[in-house]
Amino acid sequence: MIKTISKKLRNDFQLLLTMLMSIVGMFFLSFFGLNALFNSQYVLASYVLITAFIGIGNITLIFSRYSRLSIFNLSVLCGFLILMLIGHGGIEKTGILWTYSLLTISVAILPFKLGCIFCSIFVTSAFYLMLIPNNHDFLVDYTITESTRYIASSLALCVLTLTFVKIQENTKKVLRRQSITDELTGLYNRSVVKEKRVAKLGKVTATVLLVDIDFFKLVNDEYGHDTGDKVLIAVSEIIKSEVRDNDLAIRWGGEEFLLILKNCSLEQAVQKASSISKRVQKDAALFELVNKEITLSIGAACIDEKTELYDAIKTADQNLYVAKNSGRNKIVDTNLRFKSVSQ
Repeated sequence: MIKTISKKLRNDFQLLLTMLMSIVGMFFLSFFGLNALFNSQYVLASYVLITAFIGIGNITLIFSRYSRLSIFNLSVLCGFLILMLIGHGGIEKTGILWTYSLLTISVAILPFKLGCIFCSIFVTSAFYLMLIPNNHDFLVDYTITESTRYIASSLALCVLTLTFVKIQENTKKVLRRQSITDELTGLYNRSVVKEKRVAKLGKVTATVLLVDIDFFKLVNDEYGHDTGDKVLIAVSEIIKSEVRDNDLAIRWGGEEFLLILKNCSLEQAVQKASSISKRVQKDAALFELVNKEITLSIGAACIDEKTELYDAIKTADQNLYVAKNSGRNKIVDTNLRFKSVSQ
């Protein structure tokens, strides 16, 4: 359990930052709350101590199944404290200085779009509290110069923090894409199958195709691995052009490819497999590379409510084995029905 939590925090910058800020904030807020209480600033003390108490609950939330909510909870708490410190002024009117760090934390832990919304709400609220005349005794009066300088500097801080968040999100997307993409072909690699959204397709009817390039070892032996790579790339491009946006085309290993066709019947999948095979067999660029036709052997299997993805892949692999051992250049489905591509 502890190892799982540690791994989760290491792999999620936002959750780790949320946990650290919640712990540090709890101690700081408790100290400032007690200090305000001793200075007879009861309203300020109650706000700060209540926020510190809620922060303790936020720490426990991080280690629950609702851990993502802790990020938004901390951001809301920080936003509440920021507006409270702007309006109340804090001890000796120095509370506004703490809002810069709280503002940075609030924006940094949020996704970019939510961070933009948070900044918009903050700037609007700060403008109202500092520039709109009020008749409330518990709100601090700021001069025009103080107000404009604070709002301008806070806005600049928001822009800088949002820029950092956007760069982080883009970097994370690039790294994730690289981690699940085959470098040579540009297809997904087999690690994508481990993702929950793929491994558990639920009630979606789907079909898997396990595709193997016939006699690929002979291509490597006779023409070299550079030519073999070009063959893999050419076949991959044909596969990419045949699959839909919601399908998955995966380089399964070596000269094998796995296609996960969502919302696709077995008959439709066999037709798709036949189309891919014929295009590969008739491709002029491939013929020029090896001076002969490249053919494919394909095994097909269905995914349904009773069949998990890995079971379907295993069945497709068995069907592929049958196709290869019955002369190659064939498609074999779950019912062991043969389809010769040449027909």
